[in-house]
Amino acid sequence: NVVSHQAGLFAASKVFFNPSAAVFARFQSNGPIQKLFVGNLPWSISKEELTQTFGQYGEVIDAYIPTDRETGRARGIAFIQMDPAAATKAIDALNGTQLGGRTVRVQEAVERPREQ
Repeated sequence: NVVSHQAGLFAASKVFFNPSAAVFARFQSNGPIQKLFVGNLPWSISKEELTQTFGQYGEVIDAYIPTDRETGRARGIAFIQMDPAAATKAIDALNGTQLGGRTVRVQEAVERPREQ
């Protein structure tokens, strides 16, 4: 049935916006997690490429590339979750560098209030 299928898709889409149970378990057992904002990314960047690039500075707990709702194309930004020491190293090393032919901006993510 279409309604239950759409409800299932909605429930599945919420996973992308909320940290998983594994992230919460890691937070509780290993300390805080730092969320980074990465801007000016090429639209072709993959989660694997980001994980590999940021993984040079420490374990990447999660990498999320938001997509446009209408086109499904990447929006040119990403959010990376790492432990704070690794995040600081990644910011220092990668902010202002070239990634996929573009100069990326890497900074601590700032929580914005959601519009309703």
